[in-house]
Amino acid sequence: MKFTAIAMKFTATAVALALWGAAPAAAVIIDSGDGTGNVSPPAPPADDPGFDNVGIRGAGLSAVYLGYGWVLASSHGGTGDVNLGGTVYTTVPNSFVRIVHDSPIYADLRAYQITPKPPLEALEIRADPIPDPGTTTTEVVMIGNGRDRGAAYEYVNECACPPNCPPGSCVNETDGYLWDTSKSIRWGKNLIAALIPDLIPDGSAFTTDSFATTFDRGVAEADHECQAAIGDSGGAVFIQNGAIWELAGIMYAEEVFVDQPDLPTVLNSAIYENRTFSADLSSYRDQILAAVLPACYPNCGPCNNGLDDDGDGFVDDGNDPGCRNEEWHSESPECDDGIDNDGDGWIDVLDPTCGNPWQVSESPNSGCGLGFELALLLPGLAWLRRRLRAAA
Repeated sequence: MKFTAIAMKFTATAVALALWGAAPAAAVIIDSGDGTGNVSPPAPPADDPGFDNVGIRGAGLSAVYLGYGWVLASSHGGTGDVNLGGTVYTTVPNSFVRIVHDSPIYADLRAYQITPKPPLEALEIRADPIPDPGTTTTEVVMIGNGRDRGAAYEYVNECACPPNCPPGSCVNETDGYLWDTSKSIRWGKNLIAALIPDLIPDGSAFTTDSFATTFDRGVAEADHECQAAIGDSGGAVFIQNGAIWELAGIMYAEEVFVDQPDLPTVLNSAIYENRTFSADLSSYRDQILAAVLPACYPNCGPCNNGLDDDGDGFVDDGNDPGCRNEEWHSESPECDDGIDNDGDGWIDVLDPTCGNPWQVSESPNSGCGLGFELALLLPGLAWLRRRLRAAA
């Protein structure tokens, strides 16, 4: 078998690679149904690890929105504007941070800023080491952008054979799928098969602590068994830790058979026993957080904490209308809480006392203050008073 970074062409030699980013983008290939499913978040909502946080980067690679205006992706795919849910967010120039593996060597990871901030909650990056797959079974959900599954394929490759074996007398037969040309963001499942520190894919300039998943048969029909494909670089791998979904990996490379269909031109198939390699984010979490977290963390207020505090589908200043600025005390002041707080039949910005959704009260001020309606009358009253004095 051979290693290749996803989204690459490579030569006929067993280990050489030609250039980065030359092949089309692709999503995880799933072994369930007709292969075109899983293009919406897993249901019920508690099973969704962060589907909407995975988007399309640049010319078609994947990227993961971390929160606070930052995305994380494979480094070999570079930066690029990110399409999240049909909205394109612009790359902030010169904002990228390359993640270091062991100075001066980089891991195949980079973070960079996009603008404006998407209305999505921040993801939790896994802190704990991934359990040893030799003793513990760890299921992952993998999400990436691109190719649908194509036709089924019966694959025959020659296995190792002692000298002087007749041609064709020693072969392995396995199955898989060709790739179609249509693309979607899709999720699938797998199990962590190996932990591989210091992995260097063939021809790569990066060294990355990684884990591997294997595309195999078993109960794939029920469990949406999946394999990465060319262009899946930057896609997300999630692990559920109790009730919390953690971003545990970023897909960046795969291992394939040397004579897999259509090699050495462009890899366009997923065959059983292929493997996907993902960067182990627990090794790089501190670096990533140092780059993306706001200076106020962990004491940020509700308008700058990466959370949808009021559950209205908007997050923080720049998205939630209840936030006047990043330092504002609430995402849900009275003029943006969906409640008729003063009982006058008007709600939020429809209430005459609410000039802006971030205002703290729908009620006219009493005592020392003046209500909205009275404040509007004051200029007229002052004019009338002057007229009366002039006539006296």
